[in-house]
Amino acid sequence: MMSSPNSPVDVRRFLRAVEETNPFQLDAVDGIRGAEVDVGDIHKREFERITRQVEIVRAKGGSVGILLLAPAGIGKSHLLARLDRWSREEARSTMITLHNLVAAPSAMARAVLAATVRLLAGAREFAFAQSDLYAILNRAVCTLHGDRGAPPVPTRLALLREAAKRFDPERTVFPALESFLASTIETAHGSDSESWRAQLAVEWLSGQRIDSDAAEAIGLRGEGGDTVMLAEGMEERVLAVLAGLSALSHRPLILCLDQVDNLEAETIKSLARFVHTLVDHANNLVVVTSGVKSEMLRLHAASVIPDAAWDRMARISVELLPVLSGDAKKIVTARVEQFIGPFRQLAALEAHRRKDPLFPLGTTELDAYLERAPEHRPRDVIKACRDRWSYHQMRLRELGDQPWLDHWGLDSTKPPPPPPSPPPTEELIDKVVDSKVKELVSERRLKPERLPASGDRLKELVRQLLGLCRDNPAYTLVDFEVCSGKASAYDLWVTEKSEGREVLNGVTFIVPTSANPKSLAMATTNALKSIVNATPVPAHRIVVTLDEKPLRLGPKGNEYLKALSDLGSQAFTHIELKIEDYALLDSLLAVPRLAKSDELEIETGPGQSRAITEKEAERSLHRGQWFLRSKLLAELLTEEPRQSTNTITPSKYSVSDVEAFLRKELSWRILFTAREAAAVYVELHQYSKDAIPSAWRQIKEIALAMAQRGVLGASASGDDLVLTSSHAPTTTSSSTS
Repeated sequence: MMSSPNSPVDVRRFLRAVEETNPFQLDAVDGIRGAEVDVGDIHKREFERITRQVEIVRAKGGSVGILLLAPAGIGKSHLLARLDRWSREEARSTMITLHNLVAAPSAMARAVLAATVRLLAGAREFAFAQSDLYAILNRAVCTLHGDRGAPPVPTRLALLREAAKRFDPERTVFPALESFLASTIETAHGSDSESWRAQLAVEWLSGQRIDSDAAEAIGLRGEGGDTVMLAEGMEERVLAVLAGLSALSHRPLILCLDQVDNLEAETIKSLARFVHTLVDHANNLVVVTSGVKSEMLRLHAASVIPDAAWDRMARISVELLPVLSGDAKKIVTARVEQFIGPFRQLAALEAHRRKDPLFPLGTTELDAYLERAPEHRPRDVIKACRDRWSYHQMRLRELGDQPWLDHWGLDSTKPPPPPPSPPPTEELIDKVVDSKVKELVSERRLKPERLPASGDRLKELVRQLLGLCRDNPAYTLVDFEVCSGKASAYDLWVTEKSEGREVLNGVTFIVPTSANPKSLAMATTNALKSIVNATPVPAHRIVVTLDEKPLRLGPKGNEYLKALSDLGSQAFTHIELKIEDYALLDSLLAVPRLAKSDELEIETGPGQSRAITEKEAERSLHRGQWFLRSKLLAELLTEEPRQSTNTITPSKYSVSDVEAFLRKELSWRILFTAREAAAVYVELHQYSKDAIPSAWRQIKEIALAMAQRGVLGASASGDDLVLTSSHAPTTTSSSTS
């Protein structure tokens, strides 16, 4: 069938898509809802073992621990992505997946709680009414109301208080849940003048400290003092309450702890103890722990994960194995079908598609690759297809549009050109690490709920990063110490070398947890007062804040800030971290962890790859001066002027025009990379091709903002974004890994 004259789909568009987009560029899932194709036949039996356990919990109650084991590149993350989609699309459960947990061992239970509540509530206060936390509470009260629809707000709160008698008789947790529900409903109807109460409830439920006046606004009572905080050891109670409320609507709560084997040993031990407690005491809970099989078994054998905790975590053990050639071909077919979808009806392509259903990739080369071994890592198959697609892109550029179409398939039996000699190993590693850091930063900007606004988390993040930089002659860092106790005005003491002498830095993270403006100003003022009056006096005082939690000061607070500012920039610095700054810190810690789990690889030759070691990843970060790209770490690692992390050039294109362009393109495309979008946009407006790099950077930022608003779907891929018209990936009846 010929496309209509007004259709944006034509052969030229198809050829530009082949040239600009490689559907095999993504060889791993960048989170739970990416743009990947899902092939249900891949690891189908293992997937059904997990869903069977969820259904047992759904029907009979109780809790269960599931251990998901596999080497890197086999498909753990894809299986978890499928489980997340099954949970949501089938309305079977609520699933939360935690990555890159950052906490001291003693604070691990609180870190799990904080990350879980943050993900359930979402990162945006105005969107609480679309959050999983709101859905859990609403479904529970509707069930208690006899499924007769949503009752009035007073009735909902009364039903929730009635549920507290069953799940929280001491009413430790429920006052905050009631405040969250009431405030979110009122905000959604535009009638709540104190919408900060929902945010305050989320912060307290996350285990953060709030001031006593604000606590009273959400129905909490302290034991005396200026602040109120969830008592230590009560983390399990909050999660058990949420799981119990979910049980009222027959939806288990699935808590997935991904790649736990890349944490520090003591942290893993603490996490295992917490999982043990959860599985023993919570109801309606499924805890999925995933990791590399060899490392998880080693951690158990070394008693890092004690026997009792292992028995709970691994009540059900699921192991993923390499896939057979037939299933590997299904993965490839699904990706090609996804790519060809918008162009399926082009008459000019019909002959090629009849000749080879895998056009424009090609069946002959794929079959030859799969015949080399009976089973394969999905990641290796995807990489092989990526390389073959790149070859077609090269030939398309060499031959031109029509000659490429005419000659396609004629050279399929010819051996490919000899590959160039691989670059030095360090260069290969640096390229992978550089791409991964950029990808992780984009992921976190797309999903800011993964970055809790927590001073304790920031402190631990910086502590671990400084640990990677200690004893490195490239930096001025001599040593650092974590300050403990509420009495200290500083969170970290950091000693640097400066002109032959040692200089002491005092670092304080001010991330107020109160959502009440008056209380927030008071907390910030007290922190600044402590810094002004504290002894000993460091040579350099550094205050770190987050732009989402800016300094809110009254007259007295401004006096203290002025007193510090008057000391001059050599003695006082205020660093406000934007989301991209915080994302960079988090990503710098994540990269060595990924290497520890064998998730980073270099290609050493055709069809050959090896994992990058944890130490190699760390050395690459140093070579690339990544630590100095963080404006906070640069203050603690060098006396040189810090590098700017703002690589966004002022937009010369209309934001509304770019947004309209992306919406139009995604109305018929399934996938669209930001890089391809830039090329099409420049051609459409008849700009010079030299404008493509600048257009790409700006279009990527505009697309990222659209994704954050939920206007389009986006996934990070290296330094690029893969855009979709919706958040849901393509699913086939026989799909993914």
